[in-house]
Amino acid sequence: MEAAKLDGFDFHELRHYYASLLIRYGESVKTVQARLGHKSAEETLNTYSHLWPDSDDRSRDAVDAALKAESAEKSENSADSQRTPTQGTPHLA
Repeated sequence: MEAAKLDGFDFHELRHYYASLLIRYGESVKTVQARLGHKSAEETLNTYSHLWPDSDDRSRDAVDAALKAESAEKSENSADSQRTPTQGTPHLA
């Protein structure tokens, strides 16, 4: 750890951090299992299952993304209706 200038961290903490990064960026249980050298996916899940998003998290994220997209689309349409007419279009002001 000293050579890597990671004083203050032990191997277990770095291993857990590595696993949490893999999970955060969407790696599967099997991938995390392989990277950590666990004997089974069950061992991986028993240790790290609390880090994977559950179906409630995914549902919430999907609804949030859809509402944000709809809101952005409405804003664009509103802005389009207020733009100055382009050349060739008579201005009726």
